[in-house]
Amino acid sequence: MRLYEWMFRTRLSERLMFSFWAVVIAMLLLVGVPDLFLVRQELHHQSRARLDQGARASRALYRDRQEALADLAALLASRPAVNEALERGDFVPLGDYLSEFYAAANLDLFVLVAPDGEIIARSSAPTTWGNTMPPGLRPLPARRATYVANLPGGPAWLIAAVPVFTRDGTVAGQMLVGMLLDQRWVERLAEETGLDHSLILDGQRLATTASDTLALPIPADVWGRVSRGQAVETTIERGTTLMISRLVPLPGPNNEVHAAYEVLLPTSAVRAAIVRVFVLLISNALLAALVTAGFARWLGHRVAAPMERLSTAAVAMGHGDLTTPVPTELGPIEVGRLANSLEEMRARLAAATDQLRAEKARSESLIASLHEGVVTVDEERRVTSFSPGAELILGLPRQQAIGHLWREVLDLPEGSTRRWGEPDDSKRHKVSIVTPGGREVTLAITTAWLRIPDESAPREQVHVLRDITEEEEISRLKAYFLANISHEFQTPLAALAASIELLRLQFKTLSPQDRNELMLSIQRGTRRLENLVDNLLEGASIQAGHFRVHPAPMAFSEAVDEALLFMEPLLQMRSQRLELKIPTSLPDLHGDARRLTQVLVNLLSNASKYSPLGSTITVGAAVEGDALRVTVSDEGGGIPNEAREALFTRFTQVATNDPRRRGVGLGLWIVRTIVEAHGGHVGVQSAPAGGTSFWLTLPLTSASTGNADGESAESQPGRAMEQVAADDPF
Repeated sequence: MRLYEWMFRTRLSERLMFSFWAVVIAMLLLVGVPDLFLVRQELHHQSRARLDQGARASRALYRDRQEALADLAALLASRPAVNEALERGDFVPLGDYLSEFYAAANLDLFVLVAPDGEIIARSSAPTTWGNTMPPGLRPLPARRATYVANLPGGPAWLIAAVPVFTRDGTVAGQMLVGMLLDQRWVERLAEETGLDHSLILDGQRLATTASDTLALPIPADVWGRVSRGQAVETTIERGTTLMISRLVPLPGPNNEVHAAYEVLLPTSAVRAAIVRVFVLLISNALLAALVTAGFARWLGHRVAAPMERLSTAAVAMGHGDLTTPVPTELGPIEVGRLANSLEEMRARLAAATDQLRAEKARSESLIASLHEGVVTVDEERRVTSFSPGAELILGLPRQQAIGHLWREVLDLPEGSTRRWGEPDDSKRHKVSIVTPGGREVTLAITTAWLRIPDESAPREQVHVLRDITEEEEISRLKAYFLANISHEFQTPLAALAASIELLRLQFKTLSPQDRNELMLSIQRGTRRLENLVDNLLEGASIQAGHFRVHPAPMAFSEAVDEALLFMEPLLQMRSQRLELKIPTSLPDLHGDARRLTQVLVNLLSNASKYSPLGSTITVGAAVEGDALRVTVSDEGGGIPNEAREALFTRFTQVATNDPRRRGVGLGLWIVRTIVEAHGGHVGVQSAPAGGTSFWLTLPLTSASTGNADGESAESQPGRAMEQVAADDPF
């Protein structure tokens, strides 16, 4: 558990006790930590000062040794005996002369070298040198220098080189005086400075007084800086001991650096002092914490008891209990004021909650009563509320929509709803979707951002859904109807105009047979227009509720004869034969002769239109019980099963690729309306191999004609198709 969580989940008395502890410890830390830091800084400063002092002492000892060697080399180089021996070329006495100095000075190297590097005389020198001084151990012939030199794999030398001149001022050679830099030299420096020293040659410790550091490597970057002539300070971990190391470069004969001496200072004493101060600080903090624990516990109990009772009352309010009063006679004055304020707040909250509940119930009732769906989404376009109207329209339970992306609920592609409700958006969208139940629905969606007074609250978008599937279907049917009716009028009118124009211009030159054909063409066009106008007028009458039948005794053959007279020119044009299977002894009907003629004309017109040229159309009639059954059969391609149920509805046609077979879509609807107005029924049968038979039944008695007003199921008010009548004169 985190500290702040513990602080806000514990009792007040415990928090007070912890607070006292925290204050005491904080005061100790505020005083002790700076002291600890200052002590640490002072100890480190003293360590650095001691290291600096040791480094300066080592540098002074090294320079003293350099100056002593340089003075001795200058003394030897200026001796007359050396000059005279060089002028005579007699070098034997020089060896004895140098040996005397070697014995007296207690040094490791006395050598006189010619300008070409040949050793002229020596008192001491490694036998591996032979008669020639190694080039890496001497400077330029005319140069005076004190330096550290070594050969690869060999020891290091501190050498003072002084040129030897003849009387005429030419350089006759160099006098080199030196001493070995080895373990003895390092121990001498450590003894005189009181600090460990090491001699480093080409990045490796050659000698040291801190034996456990001998095998430790010098980091490449550190030695790189030393080899460039920089003094470098670094740290060395020797087991559990940390040491401060300062490396001082020792220049070579030509100022190159191959050697350095190292001053080491352990930090164990500094660490021990810091640990002692830290332990003292912790001990004081623990002691102070124990002393304050008892006082904090006592004070916490005195203050927390009334607060506990207020806390219990507040928890009850948080759980919705706004009826139980808050106790106001509690402890100190401040607690009593808090209790009074809490009680006033409880009363106001109770009143406000009752009002909000009433408003919420009213709003939910209002939204539930709407036929439109109301959906709200957050800024990530995830659904936050889903009204009953939305459930009904989309066919989706509320639980399956809440929390999901709005486009996923509508099953739309990604990005399709992104701009809904933007400032430059039209705020009204029309989308077509498929509900989970498989129903195709067209929605009109109006989108807006909810206006929330609190600007810091998350913004939400509201979408109002309206199902316009039927409206869209009606609009589509209306457009289809207008397109078809214009075509239906245009074709016969064009044929009439052409025939009349031909008769007017060439009447005298045309043969009687041509004139007769043109007259028949005019008659067919006129009959076609007459049938179309009749259907349109009947459709408008039915839709307006003015359709009536006027039944009277009649013979069915009268309607058949009228229909044949009307259809004869059209059947001749398509070379189709009409076969009648009507008994001569049919009983009379009680019906509207003009309306029944229209029924037969519409059925024969459809049979002719959808049958091939030269085919046979059959009209049959027979008595079945108390009704007359009439059939009109053709030899066309048949009607699919799925299209038969909607065949007798308005604006419905059988799908065809032949534009000449398309019509207005009113004929069969009018047939059904007229037949049902007579109290009969209508239907269709179609064989898989082709051929369609439309049948209808008409009651033979007048008592059966109970719907003489002609209010068929689809012409009754309240149907969806009524909506077209308001905009369409047909």
